[in-house]
This record gives sequence, C-alpha cells and structure tokens, in this order.
Amino acid sequence: PGKYLSLEVKAIGYEDEPLGVYTWVLTADGAPVPQPDPEFSNLLVEDWPPDGCEDSRRVQVWTPVPASAGQYLIQVQVRRSGSREILEEVRTQVFAVDAASTS
Repeated sequence: PGKYLSLEVKAIGYEDEPLGVYTWVLTADGAPVPQPDPEFSNLLVEDWPPDGCEDSRRVQVWTPVPASAGQYLIQVQVRRSGSREILEEVRTQVFAVDAASTS
C-alpha cells in the first residue's frame, strides 16, 4: 500500500545547487513509524538541480505506507543534497490505514 502526493516546489537562490525532496511516514502524533523498515524514513524521492536563480517544478511522489492498521501522516522536506538543513517542510493531513486495506 502507498499514497500518491503531488506538490509544487519552488527554489529561489539555489541555481545549479542540487536539492533533494525527502519523505517520511510518521504516526498521527508525528513520531517515527514503529517498524525497523527504512522505506518509511528519509526516503529521497526527487533529486533536483534548479535551473536559474528562481525555479519551480511539480513533484509527483508515491510513498509506501505501513501495512499495520493505524493513523499516519507523510512529512515532505526539501533540503540541499547531502545536507540536513531543512529549506521547506510540509505534512499531510492524518490518514487511516485499516486492516482491510493491508491484506
């Protein structure tokens, strides 16, 4: 199972500096998913070198979600590639994964 997201990303002042778009699946209260599966955290979904001093693009993201029933959200971050500095961060609304959708 997974979720599809489409979002507009805009960069100002990062010409030819690679940016990365990363996703995390979190519990409804913002905690890490209690699974040792790395596909739910810090997943690079888009590598983007902006063209020009001001550039934007629509990023299409498919993110896997846990098979365990529960309440989750997806966090998306834009960072300089290879850096932990967060340039932008958004979170989806909380969504439910029920037992019927995981089988």
